[in-house]
Amino acid sequence: MAEPEDTATSTSQSMPRPTLRELSSLKLSGLYKWYHLGLQLGIEEHILDRIEENYPRDSDMRQSKMFGEWLRSDTKASWSKLCEALMIVKEDKLVESISSTYGVSHHQKNIPQCIADFAKVAKEAFSEMELLPDEDWPPSIGRHESNLVLIEHPRHPLPGEKEVEEILKDYVGGNVDKIVEEKQEIKYEKVFGFLKPQDNPKFKFKMLIDGAPGVGKTVLCRRFCKDWAAGEILEEFPLVWLLHLRDPAIAKAESINDLFQHYDEDLLKEVVQYIKKKGGAGNLLIFDGLDELSKQERTQCSLFLDIIRGRVLPNCSVVVTSRPYASQQLQEMKIINHHIEVVGFTKDQIKECISQNITENAKAEQLIQALKQRLDILSLCYTPLNCAIMLYIYQQKDYRLPKTLTKLYTRYMIHTLKRSVSIHFQDLDPDDITDLKRLKEPIDLPFRALSKMAFQGLQDEQLGFNTDQLPQECKGGRGTKPELLGLMSASKFFSSSGRSLNYQFTHLT
Repeated sequence: MAEPEDTATSTSQSMPRPTLRELSSLKLSGLYKWYHLGLQLGIEEHILDRIEENYPRDSDMRQSKMFGEWLRSDTKASWSKLCEALMIVKEDKLVESISSTYGVSHHQKNIPQCIADFAKVAKEAFSEMELLPDEDWPPSIGRHESNLVLIEHPRHPLPGEKEVEEILKDYVGGNVDKIVEEKQEIKYEKVFGFLKPQDNPKFKFKMLIDGAPGVGKTVLCRRFCKDWAAGEILEEFPLVWLLHLRDPAIAKAESINDLFQHYDEDLLKEVVQYIKKKGGAGNLLIFDGLDELSKQERTQCSLFLDIIRGRVLPNCSVVVTSRPYASQQLQEMKIINHHIEVVGFTKDQIKECISQNITENAKAEQLIQALKQRLDILSLCYTPLNCAIMLYIYQQKDYRLPKTLTKLYTRYMIHTLKRSVSIHFQDLDPDDITDLKRLKEPIDLPFRALSKMAFQGLQDEQLGFNTDQLPQECKGGRGTKPELLGLMSASKFFSSSGRSLNYQFTHLT
């Protein structure tokens, strides 16, 4: 099909029609903006996918082909219509430039000043937020979010308990390649490709994102927020909220004010009033960690569940992350209209990760070959967290793999304690820690108490603990605080009663 003629025509003086040459000269700010802009202009997703496949490394050509398709398919294409789409994808400066150059009038969305002010504060906070937790343990294998494969579920009957267990085994048992082949792969930048809220002012969605422990669900949520702050995605939402369900104040919130009480009260008051008035319209609430609630908290009446069901803030959109066993409840409610799985690394991505983290080529190849014989350890590496642990232990053990999985994790525990001793116990020798059964004080009693608490927590499906729930052995004396042993991390939360701490074992596992 021939390219549209590069001549200026117009349907009327007030609605001038742009030319392909003029459109191709526009400079969009983000890497994926051309794709999102194309969706807003009404171009079908499969056409944009074809453009991306044909020109994977030529951003200028992708943009030109997208605009060419728009001019071909939309007989009413105009600068005014383009400005409306550009405002949705947060290209305000480009809109102003077009307006002054071509005399195009446009209108901004009717967003109250309090919302705009609060969004600015939120975006600044998200921009400064790290993708990965502050404490780099186990040592990072690199921030390669693209190595996390996102899968969009086809519709099928809900699996039973045994089937859920099998699904989880596929996640962590080395069947990621099989999952990718059997289900529809979806790229990160297209997770929200279905969003076209300009067609419906009350547009909303409920999305579930699940996956195995350590696979990258929280990192994905943080990336959503950081990219929203940068204007890369979710441009349709004036406000995006990241709410961790491990925070007792959020898990036990009884009102909208309770949900957001850790924000500045004066700044928040007018915002909450507006959100309530609009029923949450234009807000995206990201609830991270459904599985971090106790079984009772997941099933009893709560504000969180009322929001999910649409009984509270019926016009807001929601994203929920969870491990598969806890997400069954949401699927049974039949309120989820988008379901994404984070499944971890494929075999090729594991090889790439090894090569990037072991600089000596011979040692890297030696590990790749060794894993072909050690399928038990290879099966762990499909989960990024476990891959990081394996790489660390391999390099600490003279580039050899432990003989069993038990020895792998035992060595990791020993190195975790060694690290804690070297940081917090200057008068103790880390090299004295060689056997978990022969620990000395002040390490031994807290370690045993925490081990017992971890086992009981798994039985009770409890992954988070407050200060009052910690063993007595961990509440007094130097070095007995759990975070100092390196086995637990402490998250600070704010409530009406002041600051509180919530403890979790390493990645809640």
